[in-house]
Amino acid sequence: MWKLLELAGVDLDGDLNVDGEPRRESGTLIEVQVEYNNLHPFSSTFGNKDIGYVYRVVERPVEEMKTEMFAQKQPPEFPKKRILENRHGLYVRVRVSGTFGFFNVVYLLIMITTSLTLL
Repeated sequence: MWKLLELAGVDLDGDLNVDGEPRRESGTLIEVQVEYNNLHPFSSTFGNKDIGYVYRVVERPVEEMKTEMFAQKQPPEFPKKRILENRHGLYVRVRVSGTFGFFNVVYLLIMITTSLTLL
């Protein structure tokens, strides 16, 4: 987790939100963007099908990342008194996207005939 925070440029104790609370107390959202691609200029034409990945780690602006829930163990006078837990933390979201390309003879013939027609 510390590596994701380092890549996003987040300092849990040094960065403050709009209320002046450190990120360790208020929580934050970290987004990991993964993009894959197997199309390489010129070399894909001759069979290079190596898959490349690009990773981006960014912090998304949020005021507070928290959830409130009832505690597992409630006091004996439960209906009148209850324990509510206020949890803050990091929310990690991963988005995966990309494209795979391949050679197709039909598309090649269509492109050649279209080019000849234009000429």
